[in-house]
Amino acid sequence: MKRHEINQYTCAICGKPFTKHNVLSGEVLRPQITEQIRKTRPDWSSSNFICRTDLANFRMAYVQSLLESEMGELTSLEREVIESIHKQEIITKDIDAEFEQDWSFGERLAD
Repeated sequence: MKRHEINQYTCAICGKPFTKHNVLSGEVLRPQITEQIRKTRPDWSSSNFICRTDLANFRMAYVQSLLESEMGELTSLEREVIESIHKQEIITKDIDAEFEQDWSFGERLAD
């Protein structure tokens, strides 16, 4: 990891410069994630920095490898959950919102 200017850090994975808020030190990563990184980047060390995007990719790969080791091949729902974790999306629906649209004033008042 190279430190460019006062607020610029280079991601050891993609090589792009980032501000301090967009990178994490390898020292704060869980050992399992560090191990996942070393599978593709054997030169990785805890003194390196990683950008949030690359870290999300390694976390997704880790979760996927855990699920596959426990369950074998993943279902489409499990893959969807992994993708939503990667994209940091919510995968649940607001059921109350669906029902409230069909309720009359009296039904909402009674509820």
